[in-house]
Amino acid sequence: MEVMSKSQGFINKYYASALQAERVTGIPAIAMLTQSALESGWGEKVANNNMFGIKADKNWKGSKVLVTTSEVHSSSNVKYPVVISVTKRGDGKFLYRVKDYFRSYPTPADSFIDYANFIKQNKRYKEAVSVANNPVLFLQKIAAAGYATDPSYASKLIEVMDSVKKRIEVFVKSHKGSAAGLGIVAAVLVFFYSLMTEYVVQNF
Repeated sequence: MEVMSKSQGFINKYYASALQAERVTGIPAIAMLTQSALESGWGEKVANNNMFGIKADKNWKGSKVLVTTSEVHSSSNVKYPVVISVTKRGDGKFLYRVKDYFRSYPTPADSFIDYANFIKQNKRYKEAVSVANNPVLFLQKIAAAGYATDPSYASKLIEVMDSVKKRIEVFVKSHKGSAAGLGIVAAVLVFFYSLMTEYVVQNF
């Protein structure tokens, strides 16, 4: 029996949640799956169904959980609930190992919906929302707006997206012929057409 890869298992498990969030909010499913895959290590590092590593700031009214995470900053005295270690990197920045509060959800599907609404309602990501029809540019804008402190966040997202697209293609082929599969195929075709159109416009 062929062993399923963790990336394929991730897409099989969460693709429906991403599509539903996209239908409700307009944020592209392929972009959400890409960012979630990077943030969660393809679903292997998920705390309390938080698929996107969204922190529980002072405006968050829901449940939260204290999670160990890594951050990169230019200063050596950034405050967190718990600072485990601070190490100076070769580029002059500081790698933090800390504990911080993250949002907690009843289900992964709730996390996808909340992420999309979080992006749409946060002024920081206004430029990203304005290009949501282009998943690649959307993710680049998300990174540029400071979603994560990792300086390489944008390039990592684009690299992961390539794998996500391949895994979606496999998923769609395996569901051809079913009623649900027909809807999935239609949605994927729209995404891929959008991606190719935007690529041609930007590169030729």
